This record gives sequence, structure tokens and C-alpha cells, in this order.
Amino acid sequence: MIKMGDSSIVYVDVIAKKPTTLSISVYPTSGKPPLTVTITGTLKYSATPISGREIRLRVNGVFDPYASATTDAYGNYQIIYALYDVGTYNFQTNFAGDDEYEGCERSNGATVIGEAPTINLLIPLAIAGTALVGIVLWLAKKR
Repeated sequence: MIKMGDSSIVYVDVIAKKPTTLSISVYPTSGKPPLTVTITGTLKYSATPISGREIRLRVNGVFDPYASATTDAYGNYQIIYALYDVGTYNFQTNFAGDDEYEGCERSNGATVIGEAPTINLLIPLAIAGTALVGIVLWLAKKR
């Protein structure tokens, strides 16, 4: 315990973490489900790439526990993600940080707007029409 008037000196080590930046790119940005998108980017400290760090994906604000990647020797990451429903999707990548580097997140407004699949109604209608004509002819013969 240090009391007033003590001439003791206390040293405190303050270790500052290095700030990081994260980029994000999504391709393609539209299509029909099921749509596979590729999310890529780079993790850096200043201009220096950071390798061997986990990047996690958040879709519409929710982390997907299965969507992550580890940065390569150049700080690059790639996550392949499948979209099965029509809608607008917001993608955000996250580096949680570690003992050396601060964490960061990035979302550049990348959205994927799914398009409804085209359903050809002509074939089912033709089949139903043929069946209906057959039933009418069968009933006419019965009379």
C-alpha cells in the first residue's frame, strides 16, 4: 500500500494494441436463389497485411458460427456463403482482435437482393387442361 508522503515510484506497463483495418467486397450482388456469394477482403495494420487471424461473417446483424476464414500471408480472406431465400442481405466482416492487434469490423453496404425463381405455369396448366378434357369426354360417354 502506498501512503501519502511515500517516495516510492510505481511503474505501470501500458501495452498499446496496434489499430487494424478490414476491407470487404461481395460478389455477385444479385441473382436467383440458391445464390452463392463470395465475400473477400484484407486485414491490415497500417499498410502491413496481418496473416493467420480469424475473420468472422455477420449476416443481417447475426454471426454465422460456420462462416469464417483465416487470413493468408497477404492478409486476405475469402468466405463462400449460400443464400437460399429471396431478400436483401447485409454482410459485415469482423476481426475480434488479439493481444497484439485491436479488433475491427467492416460493412460497405454490400447487399444481395435475391430474385424470385421463375416458375413456368404453362406445363402444369396444359396437363390439368388435358386431364379436364379427358374427364369431360369420359362423363359424356357414360350418359
